[in-house]
Amino acid sequence: MTHVAGFALPPDLTTVNIARCRGCGARVMWCRNSAGRGVAIDRDGTEHRQRCPDAARMMRGRFTLLDARSEGRGR
Repeated sequence: MTHVAGFALPPDLTTVNIARCRGCGARVMWCRNSAGRGVAIDRDGTEHRQRCPDAARMMRGRFTLLDARSEGRGR
């Protein structure tokens, strides 16, 4: 694991930027995984949504493209 700006960066992630969580206000590093998806990590290299007290509220109301189409909400 390498360290970037005080954050432990797992080897399969690439750095994007440092920001604050919209839910709890914690400093997180936004990264991209090997599939190209955005992942927020904490300073110790764990995924932030595993610890964020507002994770459930932040994820509520999100649909995958497949779910949205099946419910008549997609394009």
